[in-house]
Amino acid sequence: MFHLKHAMTNTFLMLCMLLFSSSLYAKVYDPNKTITIYVHGYNPNGYHRSGIYGENSYEDIFDKITPYTNLPTVFDPQNADKPNVIAATSYYGDTPPQYYTQKDIDEIDAITQEYGGGIPRYAMIVAKYAKHLLEQTGAQQVNFVSGSMGSLVTRWLIEKNLENLASEKKIARWLSVEGVINGNYAASKSLLFKLYDELENVSVDVDHMKYKWIARNLSNPRTIGQSPYYKDILLGFETSTDDSAKDGLMTKVMILKGQFQPNDGYQAAGDTYLADILPQYRFLGQNPTHTYLHKTHLGIKDSPALWAEVTNFITSNKRVRITLTKAKVNDIKEKNRWYFKKLPAEIIFESSIYAPSLWLKWGITEPICKQSYDGGVPPIVKYRKKRQTKVLSQVLFDDFVTPVEDTLNVQISVKELDGDLRYKVYESFRDRVYAKIGTVNFSVPLKNGIYPFRARKFSGEVKVEVINYPFPQISLN
Repeated sequence: MFHLKHAMTNTFLMLCMLLFSSSLYAKVYDPNKTITIYVHGYNPNGYHRSGIYGENSYEDIFDKITPYTNLPTVFDPQNADKPNVIAATSYYGDTPPQYYTQKDIDEIDAITQEYGGGIPRYAMIVAKYAKHLLEQTGAQQVNFVSGSMGSLVTRWLIEKNLENLASEKKIARWLSVEGVINGNYAASKSLLFKLYDELENVSVDVDHMKYKWIARNLSNPRTIGQSPYYKDILLGFETSTDDSAKDGLMTKVMILKGQFQPNDGYQAAGDTYLADILPQYRFLGQNPTHTYLHKTHLGIKDSPALWAEVTNFITSNKRVRITLTKAKVNDIKEKNRWYFKKLPAEIIFESSIYAPSLWLKWGITEPICKQSYDGGVPPIVKYRKKRQTKVLSQVLFDDFVTPVEDTLNVQISVKELDGDLRYKVYESFRDRVYAKIGTVNFSVPLKNGIYPFRARKFSGEVKVEVINYPFPQISLN
């Protein structure tokens, strides 16, 4: 009895602590007083660029995201100093901006000398820009939206607590889009030079994207978030999987080396997100959001669904997770040739998630998350007989939606693989041979629960979890 009371007391205290921390964060975070800074990606010639760094820089993101957010940008003369402004800067250059003090210049020079420039230098430039913009606008906090190598810049900024932004809880949210989070496969395998035809010389940028450098200077293992500063920051990752860039060169090299990973032609999927955050450093007890789009590394910027989801991430307080928890396949399509008689059927479940509110408001018809066979994302589930039911935990969607969203549309397609070098399935002597089992479309309400679906040749269940964060609503004009 004593142990039972003790356990109940501990549970009650933990619940109180969670509620207290949630309430405390709600008081700190106000999206109406939070600026958003876009951190740009890699430029093959950027490391030797002349010009001013750390000043306002115009980026395509302003044209992409403002139709959805209606938030001002730093280039809007009447609203440039608003506390919810969207901004960007260039970390490339050799001349400090006017707002730098001599101390700022000395610190940039010192970190450049210590690391040879590169990621640590760029991160300090972005941190000083963020601090400057916070002071200029009177904002309480900053969101970071980063792309490609800009995500490694942002990771360094956070984990090294530059300008005390992390320790003073000045960073509200960080969304990484196709980010170099854990390093870059191509840079680590000397493949980057073939992907970027214009790259002529080895730069410090390339060196700092290598796996060994990340493990030595940031985190080992490099794929695990081990910084205590993450516990106060809402994190999210977006991964793309269309590998057609450069005629699929990255995939071909990976398969040749027996190291295939889904990729977007320049960045391996496994490098674009932290596989885990240490439990004690998870924001309000949750791991980061993570979604997939089937786009190329450079083509992602033209996706309306991406920018709508970026908007949701930095403005909404409603997170939804959809998980495939059970699947029964009536016809596994396994031919069971005599020479492969004992092999199971390799089944994959593709998925696409659609948001009705985005279609109604902005005419966006493409999926907000897509785990495609073409991208090599869905995992293999092995079935050994017809009408077998498998218990699964395949996350189909985990991201923010608009606060008014009350349903999401789900499409699940099922295939049985006979030959695919990426999945190491060799039942056929031709690559990428599969049998279509079927497709089902259904809607799920955004209420916690288990929801069944049924098609002619398969059926199953999905679990819906809705997490309402204790954030105030942003005022979108």
